[in-house]
Amino acid sequence: MAEPDMTGRNWQARIPAELKCIKLEIREERDRLFQQELETGVEPAPRYLQWLEQERARGVEYIVTNF
Repeated sequence: MAEPDMTGRNWQARIPAELKCIKLEIREERDRLFQQELETGVEPAPRYLQWLEQERARGVEYIVTNF
């Protein structure tokens, strides 16, 4: 393995990525938003859910959960 340099060209992640199926994440986010609406009586803005759905439409199947 090469010694790291200050440019970052040969940098490697020290923590392996934890991946989660985007379909599961969408379902969990919908449930979270529904629970929040039940508890507060106010419909929350679904920004993260919209982003997840856009990514799924682009063909993304997994997302990183430990960033």
